[in-house]
Amino acid sequence: MELEEIKTYLKIDSDYEDMLLVDLQLMVECYLEEAGIKKSYSKPTYKLCVLMLISHYYSNRGVIVESTKYSMEDVPFGARALIQQLQLGGAK
Repeated sequence: MELEEIKTYLKIDSDYEDMLLVDLQLMVECYLEEAGIKKSYSKPTYKLCVLMLISHYYSNRGVIVESTKYSMEDVPFGARALIQQLQLGGAK
């Protein structure tokens, strides 16, 4: 996915945080791969899931609570539904 697609989704006009967005994209792709989901931008469901997760991590990049562990419940419901659909292989 091109950086400009991510910036359009997030409504970002400047280039100030381009490296952060690229890093978030790589992290999200790795996260999905570790969840058993193959990288496939030809699937609209995969692409939307990546965009939703990038948006989530971008919006919450400063929120870290040391006493709690990150869990799937921290992922927005819409993204969780897409992840589950992709894991089941039912998303086209």
